[in-house]
Amino acid sequence: MKKIAILLTVFLLFSFSFSFAQEDEERDVLEVSVFSGLGLPIGGVTDWQDSLGLGASLGWNVGAEIGYFLTPDLVVGFNFTYYELSISNDTKPVVNPDDENFGGPGLAFISLMNNPNDLSHRLYNPSLYLKYYFFGESNLVPYIKGHIGIDNAKFTTKIQETTNPRYRSLSYDPNLGFGFGAGLFYYTSDYSGLFIEGSFHYSASKNTEKEYYDVIYKMNEDIMYFDIHAGINVFFGTGE
Repeated sequence: MKKIAILLTVFLLFSFSFSFAQEDEERDVLEVSVFSGLGLPIGGVTDWQDSLGLGASLGWNVGAEIGYFLTPDLVVGFNFTYYELSISNDTKPVVNPDDENFGGPGLAFISLMNNPNDLSHRLYNPSLYLKYYFFGESNLVPYIKGHIGIDNAKFTTKIQETTNPRYRSLSYDPNLGFGFGAGLFYYTSDYSGLFIEGSFHYSASKNTEKEYYDVIYKMNEDIMYFDIHAGINVFFGTGE
């Protein structure tokens, strides 16, 4: 966590150093956006706990961000995105109520409520971002973007209990996440418009842990995914 805090502090100091070098002029001051889209996991996380069929697959996201224009083209801001990823395989409950050794109706309820096909993998990702707009004469404006933050994974995990085996969503330790992407913004009015953005995200989640009833559960993969989302962006300020 100390390394993450140091990286975020350097990011902020580096970003705000630009703002003091700019002359005062009429320009946009803030941007606020909301968005939603899809996320496609790649790499080892798609085979996570493969023997149980708990690999992550295509999911959805929703988020919001607010940014400050350091220059007429460069923005630094805060983003929060929630991801919900599906479980890739048709996985059966860990307890079969029809088994002759099944322990009764109470355990049946636990088993059915913990069918992993009814659960999901989730990510709660706050981050800081830098965005550079390529403004011109057109209403269509391309941009590039990078982000760094703290990822919080809550993954469906098989709980290793001999008397009551089941699946639970466990919140693993926070870890560093970062990525980059590009997008297109289209003005629909003087101070607002629509955008679409694609990005790649890397989450250094390997070896993060969660202690649950004195048992240590460990993420054995880094989380990586491609993301595409669209939304509304509104600018606030004096304008040009």
